[in-house]
Amino acid sequence: MQVSSVFTTSTSSRILKFVKNNDEAAFALFSNTAAMASKLYSHTEDALNGARSLTDIVLVHGSLSPHEKFYLTNAFCKISTTTTKYNVHGLFGTSASDTGLDHPHLLMLVLSQLPRDMHSLI
Repeated sequence: MQVSSVFTTSTSSRILKFVKNNDEAAFALFSNTAAMASKLYSHTEDALNGARSLTDIVLVHGSLSPHEKFYLTNAFCKISTTTTKYNVHGLFGTSASDTGLDHPHLLMLVLSQLPRDMHSLI
C-alpha cells in the first residue's frame, strides 16, 4: 500500500502540535495494516525527536507476541510499575491493540483508515 508523504507529514504535524499543547494528555492512532501504522509511527517518532520532545510512543500490531502487546499497552495506559520509566503518551496500532485500552488522559483518537470490520468502529 502506498502512503502519501503529505498524509504522513500532516498527521505527524498534528500529533506534534497536540503533544506540545497537552503535557499529560495521550493520543492513539489506529490503521488497518501494520505497514501503515509503522510508517506513521516512524514519521511521528522522527518529528518528536526533531522537536526534542521527551514524549515516547509505542507501536502495537498483530505480529508482536501477546507478551509484547501486553507490555506496550500497559506502558501506554500507565498500568504496570515496570513501565513507568517511559513517558508514553502515544500509541500507534492496528486492531490488535484497539480493545481494552483504558487511558485516563486520552484526548485524541485518530483513525488513519476506516476499519475493515464495522464492529471495530463501535
